[in-house]
Amino acid sequence: MMNVKNKISSHLGSLFEIVSEGIVVVDSKQNIVAYNKVAGELFGYDEDELLNKSVHTLVLQEHPNTHKKQVSNYNHNASTRQMGVGRDLYGVKKDKTTFPIEVGLNPFTIDGENYVMAILIDISVRKEQERQIRELNTKLEHKINLRTKELQETVDDLEEEIRRREDAESKILESLRVERELNEL
Repeated sequence: MMNVKNKISSHLGSLFEIVSEGIVVVDSKQNIVAYNKVAGELFGYDEDELLNKSVHTLVLQEHPNTHKKQVSNYNHNASTRQMGVGRDLYGVKKDKTTFPIEVGLNPFTIDGENYVMAILIDISVRKEQERQIRELNTKLEHKINLRTKELQETVDDLEEEIRRREDAESKILESLRVERELNEL
C-alpha cells in the first residue's frame, strides 16, 4: 500500500518540492502526513521528522480551545482560504522560536480521504518593514506636529507684529490729525 506522502507526491508531482513556499499536508485528524523541504527548513525540522505529529506543533496557539473550534468548523465547511484573516499568525520552530507566517488552506481529497494542504510563507521581512514604516510614520507625525506648532507660533508673532504696527500707524495718524488742527489754529 502506498503511503500518504507518496500518494501526494504522485498527485502533485515535482511541484510539491520545487515551490518556494513551505507546504504542509494534514489529514482530517490534524496530523502532518507530508511536507516539503522548504517547510522543514522553515521550521527547522529534518526530512520526515514532522510526519504524524500534530499540525499544532507548528502554529503558536494563544487560545488553544478557540483554535480547536476553528479547526472543527473548518473541517465541516472546508474551502480554500487564508487562515487567521484579521489577526497575526506565528509559526513555532523546532527550537521554540516564533516567526510571523501567512497560511493559505487548500482542502482536497485522495482515495476518499480528506486532507488540507497549507501553504506557509515566512513574512518576517514584511512585518519588519511594516514596523519600520509605522516607526517612520510616528516620527513624521511628530515632526509635522512640531512644525505645525512652530508655524502657529510664527503666525501668532506676525499677527502681534501687525497689531503693533496698526496701533503705531493709528497713533501716528492721530498725531498728524492733532498737528493739522494745531496748524490750522
